[in-house]
Amino acid sequence: MAKPAQYWVNVPVVKVVPDREPYIQAVRVEKRKIVLIYRERKWHAIQQRCPHEGGPLEAGRINEEGKIVCPWHRYAFDIESGQCEKGGFFLDTYATRVEGQHLQVCFERKKWGLW
Repeated sequence: MAKPAQYWVNVPVVKVVPDREPYIQAVRVEKRKIVLIYRERKWHAIQQRCPHEGGPLEAGRINEEGKIVCPWHRYAFDIESGQCEKGGFFLDTYATRVEGQHLQVCFERKKWGLW
């Protein structure tokens, strides 16, 4: 029987409902660094580094439009789609859900290994 293409992982050390909004925190899950964002009572998960030049997105801010802005060069990314307003850049985004007292993030299994 084949494994599902996606799987859910509990995120360590995160309150299901943070004390403030917007809330931005970098975490390591399954050997990946991701950034969690809590905004308007909803969780979002994105890659940790800006695809433009590697800026740390956990040090960014959420602008008036609800986009995360990289602290290095001010590239702004939609936290749901990952799309950047300029340059054709995209962030990897991950589905999130709350199960009981745990925040979970969904990852996709790699389809191909090294030869």
